[in-house]
Amino acid sequence: LSFSPGEYFGSVFSVNMAAAKVVAPVFATSASDAGEIAAAKAILAAVPGKTTQFVPKHGVHGSSTLREDENPIGTAENWQAVAAFLAPLR
Repeated sequence: LSFSPGEYFGSVFSVNMAAAKVVAPVFATSASDAGEIAAAKAILAAVPGKTTQFVPKHGVHGSSTLREDENPIGTAENWQAVAAFLAPLR
């Protein structure tokens, strides 16, 4: 599970290079803004296996998107997407 993934480490570490080595299914979501959506899409493109990108109608940066106090309008929508991704992996 990845919440608002991006290249936050500069030249020290490449998230895209690390993503290229992931063999497990990957779920990514983000805030509802275009920049975060594009960053998540770019990282998921590097993953060789199964990926799911959830673009929320109401999302906030990071895992706070799952917290009702941080994202009162979109919490349920985001939890439903996470649960749907995890269900077949049981």
